[in-house]
Amino acid sequence: MAIAKTQRRCLVVSEWYRLSQPFLDPAKTYDTYLAALVAALRKVRVPTGEGETIEKALKAVSKLLPAHLPVIPGYPNAPESWRRVAAVHRELSRSCRGNTYFLSCRHGAKAHSGMSYQAVSDINHTLERLGAIKLVRVGDQRPNGKASEFQYLLPQAENAVHESEEQDVEI
Repeated sequence: MAIAKTQRRCLVVSEWYRLSQPFLDPAKTYDTYLAALVAALRKVRVPTGEGETIEKALKAVSKLLPAHLPVIPGYPNAPESWRRVAAVHRELSRSCRGNTYFLSCRHGAKAHSGMSYQAVSDINHTLERLGAIKLVRVGDQRPNGKASEFQYLLPQAENAVHESEEQDVEI
């Protein structure tokens, strides 16, 4: 799997290198640019736009009426704070076209007034247990560390009913 991913990256870099020739430093080779790309990949911490993507998601969620927040499977009367955190996950998932995305608890706490980042951590664990999100990679616990990586599992529609909504899920 890792080999196929690396091969795809090499193909993309090869095409970029071919098309970019008029703008590249002639003293640098394809291998130099490929090595720079591979080295830069490990530095990626947030989606394109840095905090802009998260700020846009938070702004969109702040404008949502409670009726437009996601319905959490097994807990249709979930607290608004939980549903707002789920809405931030949904917005980030949308901006990443359904792929995985990054969200720190400190940013998630901005989804609902008076919420702490520790509360968001607990909410995220609960949302995962209820099948709303999947934790792909745990982030760093220190401020300014890498954010956790998630995948949103619910329907992308505003407040679509999830097929397991009627089932009781033990928390």
